[in-house]
Amino acid sequence: MKSPNIEGARAYAKDFLVHLSPRFDELLTKNGGHWYRRDMIQLKLGIEMINGAYEVPFIPASLLMRLAEQDKAAFDLMLHIMETNREANVPLPIGWEEWLTRADKYQVPVPNMRGKNGNENGVRDLIFRVMAATITGKYGLYLSKNDQPTPSRSNSATIATACEIIAEAFREAGLTVPSNKSIEKAIRRCEDIDLFEGHDD
Repeated sequence: MKSPNIEGARAYAKDFLVHLSPRFDELLTKNGGHWYRRDMIQLKLGIEMINGAYEVPFIPASLLMRLAEQDKAAFDLMLHIMETNREANVPLPIGWEEWLTRADKYQVPVPNMRGKNGNENGVRDLIFRVMAATITGKYGLYLSKNDQPTPSRSNSATIATACEIIAEAFREAGLTVPSNKSIEKAIRRCEDIDLFEGHDD
């Protein structure tokens, strides 16, 4: 694991919330819950935007096409990706053009929003998850004290974790934040979500 850049992680978390804070009320509404579900699908399928277009490998493309016939958030995500990639002159994944010709025939249900206590916690959990992914991946911090190797735990008082950085940034932004342990549980809850839960095969 790379050497931790604690100050870089703090600066990132602070800047992330500065830009996100004005949208918090919007994100915690019903539509915000839809945003949470859509972004969670993209995150779980590993679909990334690169140079102004979405990179959608064959397997994620097939899974999203299947899910889009059952899930309104997946349906909207797929249409968004298609529109973005067409504007960027990037070919669509195999099968997507045919899917689009019959898309207007789908009566896609809006699923129950994920999250332990409804939309608010669902969106908040995703925000924790996105921040943690950057802090651990780019800045080299462990998610929590539990993830630190045994030698590091002896110096744990001086080694910040992603959960601590997130909590600190939320407090500085004047936003309600749970304990570090609850943040860790929320992040792992996002990682454990089954996209096809509640849908028939």
